[in-house]
Amino acid sequence: MKKPIYKRRWFIVLAVFTCMGIVGGFIEDDTETAKTVETTVESITTDSSETNLYDLTTNLNDFPAFLEDFETKYNSELEKSKAYDSMVRDKQVSWTATVVEVSRTKLILIESSKYREGLTWEDIQNEGLQYYSFIAKFDNDIQESDYVVGEEKTITGEPSVRGMNTDDRKMWWKLYKSETK
Repeated sequence: MKKPIYKRRWFIVLAVFTCMGIVGGFIEDDTETAKTVETTVESITTDSSETNLYDLTTNLNDFPAFLEDFETKYNSELEKSKAYDSMVRDKQVSWTATVVEVSRTKLILIESSKYREGLTWEDIQNEGLQYYSFIAKFDNDIQESDYVVGEEKTITGEPSVRGMNTDDRKMWWKLYKSETK
């Protein structure tokens, strides 16, 4: 007596290979679809974020105008971070502001319209004015006698820490490799 077709070896081997081919086709299709979706999302994210960024370099050397641009031209902290990282971080800037405090290797300065006589770093922090101030860090010791509190100074340097002015976070700017102009 002959075995039924579904019990014959050649039929079982053929059925296994057919099933493997069908399952493999589904897996490959899912992988290709996932790659396509990933590429599409990546290009949309890249395109939309880069086209919406306001050019911060326009007022990069005018501290008050730069602060205004940075604060008002972006809708989110994420956009501000992207703009700062691509257009400001580690670039050479020259910012003019008023000296608040002087120490051996750094100056604390504030945007001149925010300065008042007797203003200290502690006052800046207590009043939430950190966004309008920057710390200029010098590579070498500075002559403290060359700087007068309340005097406007132009400082060149490389921004390395960005300011923030949100309801829950106030941060100052920081310039490294600073020099007095």
